[in-house]
This record gives sequence, structure tokens and C-alpha cells, in this order.
Amino acid sequence: MLIDWFTVISQIINFLILIFLLKRFLYRPILKAIDAREERITNELQAAELQKSEAAKNEKKYQDLLNSLEANKTELITKAEEEVALKKTKWLEDARKTYQDRKDRLMESLHQEEHEFHIDLKRKFHQEIFGLVRKTLMDLADESLEESLSHIFLKKCKSLSPDELEKMRKALKENTSSIDIITTYPLGEPLKKDLTDFIALTFDQAPPIRFIHRKEELPGIKLIAGGYKLEWTIAEYLDKMQADLEAAGTTATTLVGEKEER
Repeated sequence: MLIDWFTVISQIINFLILIFLLKRFLYRPILKAIDAREERITNELQAAELQKSEAAKNEKKYQDLLNSLEANKTELITKAEEEVALKKTKWLEDARKTYQDRKDRLMESLHQEEHEFHIDLKRKFHQEIFGLVRKTLMDLADESLEESLSHIFLKKCKSLSPDELEKMRKALKENTSSIDIITTYPLGEPLKKDLTDFIALTFDQAPPIRFIHRKEELPGIKLIAGGYKLEWTIAEYLDKMQADLEAAGTTATTLVGEKEER
């Protein structure tokens, strides 16, 4: 059998042309597509790996943040508890001080009221006692008692200091209408003469002397010359005694109150 080389060569050429055409128009696009897909898959794998790495970093960062927050939470809670405890202590101390201040003011007010009540009670007691004494002396008074008081008064007049005499002279110059001598009972003539002689010897050009008696007065004698007054009476003595007792009572009550406060 004879080989038709022309046909064989033609078939070979056709086969080579077919391979060339397949490679150019079919395999190359497929290979390119495969290469592109492999590259895309590689890129995606690299991106995924990068994301995984970033995720791991973020996870660590978030975990560190959580740990920090947990530590800070404990610290904040401890700090908050300390602040609450301090504020509670301060509030309790302020409340105690406020209570103590109000209590002290109240006690001071009560002591003051008690002090004033005691003073007022003693004052009223003294007034009642001395009122009773005045009434009793008024009932028991007679001319002989007043006569004795008038003699004592005359002795006081004769022993007046120069300053007192100057005050009386000044008062007489300002008002020279009269010198009034007031008693509860009429004075005896000898005592009137003694008083008149004292005034005449003591003051130059003395004004007229008026002897006045008033039954409503307590026993004693008063000399009134213008704006000047000199007296020696039971009323004056009682007034002085009452004032001294009230002053002593007030001082004693004050000292007792201060001692109680201490």
C-alpha cells in the first residue's frame, strides 16, 4: 500500500493549524480566565488572611480594653464607695453639729428665760414684801418717829460736803420762789427753828421756807430747793434697800446661770 505523503503532510499541517487555532482562540482565553481566577482567589485568600490578622489584633485590643475597663470599674467602684463613705461621714457630722447648735441655742434660750423668770419673780417678791413693809410702817408711824428722822436729817444737812452745798446754792439761784420742807406730820417749833437757822446761816438771802405736811407720805423729811432735793425718809431707805436686794439677786442669778452653763 502506497502512502500518500501529500495527504499525510496536509493532515499534519491541518492538525498543527488546528492546534494553533485552538490555543489562540480557545485555550488561551481559558488559561487567562483560569489564571485570573487563581489570582483573584489568591488575592481573596491574602485579604482574608489580612482580615484575620486585623481581627486578631482588634480582638486583642478589645480584650485589653475590656480588661482595662474591668480594672477601672473596680477602681471606680472603690473610689465611689470611698466618696460615698466620706460624704456620709460629713453629712452625719454636719447633722450632728446642726443638732448640737440648735440644742445649745434652745438650752441657752431656756436658761435665759429661766434667768429672767427668776429675776422677775424675785422683783415681784421684793415689791410685795416692801409694799407690805411700807403699809405696816405707814400704819405704825407716829410723830415721834418722824421727829427722830428729822433730827437725823438736820445732822445730815449740817455735815453736807461743799460740793453738795454748792449744788443747793446753784438750784436756789435758778429758782428762788421758796424752799419746801415736806413731812408726814407737822414739825415741832424747835425743830422748825433749827432748820430755819441752818438755812439762814448757810445761804445768803435765802427764799421763804414753806413747811408742808402730807399724811400720805411715809415718815421722813424732804427739803426741795428749786431742782435740788435732799431727803431722809423711810421710803428712801426702803427704796435703796429694795434696789440693793434686786441688784444682789440679779447678780446671784447671773452667776448661778453661768455656773450651770459651764
